Amino acid sequence: MNLSRIPLLLRNRPVGTFGGLLVGAGLLVTLVAWAGVRTADNVPAQIPVVLSGGLVALACFIVGGLLLHADIVTGRARPSDADLSRNGVTADPGEAESRRRAAVLARH
Repeated sequence: MNLSRIPLLLRNRPVGTFGGLLVGAGLLVTLVAWAGVRTADNVPAQIPVVLSGGLVALACFIVGGLLLHADIVTGRARPSDADLSRNGVTADPGEAESRRRAAVLARH
């Protein structure tokens, strides 16, 4: 797979990117639901639009926010490749993983 065609943010942080897209989709669903409700004068006609749009938007906000949070937490615990190469260390994946775990344990 040619990684140069994938945008840099999606290549480095796919979970956070997807979370951000879900939050954006939640905002879009909220706007669509509001547009559907604001023209209806009959309150019983507004309830299905508010419920369906509100529940979908709420689900997008919750899942997207959790994905963004997970991306932030794992991004802080993982040393970047630039940090490893700056120190002159070209570690194999097993050694990098053990250093990451040691850094996480040292924080607690």
